[in-house]
Amino acid sequence: MIPFLPCNYTDSTVWSGPAVFERLQHFKDCGVPGTVKDPFNQYAIADGSCRAVGYEGCGCSFLKHPDRVASVIEAIKGLPSSDGPSNLVLTAQNGNLLNVCNSESTEATTLEDYYDPSVVSSSIQNWWRALCSKDFTPFDPAYQPQQQAVTLGFLCNTACNANGKMSKGDFLNMLNMDKQFTAFAVDQVCATQSTNFEPETTFTGIAAQTDILMGGCGCAKDSDDDAILQIY
Repeated sequence: MIPFLPCNYTDSTVWSGPAVFERLQHFKDCGVPGTVKDPFNQYAIADGSCRAVGYEGCGCSFLKHPDRVASVIEAIKGLPSSDGPSNLVLTAQNGNLLNVCNSESTEATTLEDYYDPSVVSSSIQNWWRALCSKDFTPFDPAYQPQQQAVTLGFLCNTACNANGKMSKGDFLNMLNMDKQFTAFAVDQVCATQSTNFEPETTFTGIAAQTDILMGGCGCAKDSDDDAILQIY
């Protein structure tokens, strides 16, 4: 069976077959079981899994639509065992998961209304550490292109939303298409925010501390057609 893939997905220098397996295996075997009562990190798992099979959409597609996230989580659970890597990847790429990623949503919310700010803050710290820190134990950095693409996407989308904006699809698509762009964007964010974020318990505090990332995260106002990446 020839996988059903978006027209430009096969041109991605980020998502090779092994890269798809690495992320989906992690999300299926570790992420989903570990986030049963954690809707915020379920959003990230849904978003990352959908990017792995060629989803092209804005950062709001999952963060603001819990019902779509729930559908994707169930689809991930239904993927074949990671004991058969090729079966898992080819099944994920056959179009069914992507269809779920693109499914209609009847439930809309916001970062502030639906998620726990302490969980959001902790996740931001974890993502920054994986992308930028060179000294933590156990040392498990996001150093592979697909790891960097989705992790930076999570961090940027959350920062944008905390500041009343969103990560546009064009920026997220570039992260998932071009590993050189991904590496550049990671370097820029890590240079801009050179130390990890402090813990926060309010969305006002999260917005204040992540405002520095607005220029490098492809942030734009909701409903804007384009997000401009500022090069420093």
